[in-house]
Amino acid sequence: MKILNREKFAHKMLIKLLLASCLVFSSVSNAQQATSGDPTIQGLVDLAFLLAEDKPYAGALPMFLGSGNVIAPQDPSPLRALGAIDEVIAVKAFDDLYYIGFASVGTWVLQTSDGIILFDALNTNDEAKDILVPKMEELGLDPNEIKYLVIMHGHGDHYGGARYIQDTYDAHVFMGDADWGLMDLSNERRRAQRREVGELPVRGDRGSAMADGQVLTLGDKSVTFYETPGHTLATLSALIPTTHNGKAHMVSFWGGNGMPNNLGVSDRNSGILNYRYQLLRFTKLSVEAGADAIISNHPVVDGTYQFSKYIEAVEALGQPVPESPWVVGRDMFVRIMAAQIVGLDAAEAHFKLLQSE
Repeated sequence: MKILNREKFAHKMLIKLLLASCLVFSSVSNAQQATSGDPTIQGLVDLAFLLAEDKPYAGALPMFLGSGNVIAPQDPSPLRALGAIDEVIAVKAFDDLYYIGFASVGTWVLQTSDGIILFDALNTNDEAKDILVPKMEELGLDPNEIKYLVIMHGHGDHYGGARYIQDTYDAHVFMGDADWGLMDLSNERRRAQRREVGELPVRGDRGSAMADGQVLTLGDKSVTFYETPGHTLATLSALIPTTHNGKAHMVSFWGGNGMPNNLGVSDRNSGILNYRYQLLRFTKLSVEAGADAIISNHPVVDGTYQFSKYIEAVEALGQPVPESPWVVGRDMFVRIMAAQIVGLDAAEAHFKLLQSE
């Protein structure tokens, strides 16, 4: 799928117009400073923070931009500063969509009328057994109803518990085609870091590649998946229909956060240029589907850690949660996604500047 020339032109013109105002704004901005000192890159950084406003997603921008060294990496990270990186979270986000995992990474659980779809499986098989399954039961979910497990990308903190889920519940595992092979490379890195490495999920009758645009239907839910290479070679992203207090919402789930440290394709990721193209494509697909909510498999990105504390406080008062905090509205959804796209524009300019020196 290619972007039409007129769309490319419109995007470039929009960036130029917004930069004109942001170059003035940058002198008084509270945003982070670009490491290059280049005024155009600084304008893009400022624009990204302006678009995200003061939402939880703005708090993820320093991490996102820092991963590409566009701005100085945060030290310590936000979750480490809170001392919350290993805190376990189990929260009902929508009528039928739940988050279970850590404050750093986790699993989303979709309950349908005919079983459960899992999105990711924590770091290890032991975590799937000792954290994911018991927390599902605490939330009133039956792990025996797990029918499908979708690994959003081939990094160990997402597929680590997949084999346990596959073997214990006979769940069919989906992943982007190229990321099935990436798991072996990821495990090599984990071994080098002396981290736990377990058995990998298997392809065949119980595991297969998810195709771009594939619709996975289970009971009353149909989830649409797209292959969005960037963070890895075959990252998956999803559009999930759900409800909160009976009101319909469309959740946009970008499956691979974290900026590559290269412009082009490598053996581990698809590079900044592909990441940006796919994020723009998925944003358009999400808007066309009416997306008004955002989730991530890393809580620091979508505010899940903060939102879980809010829901806990409301429920402690014996009150219902009036609206899911993951719902941002259609207009703010576009701004949040645009903030990341502009951040990638800054990264592209940053890397090209380095190449020219």
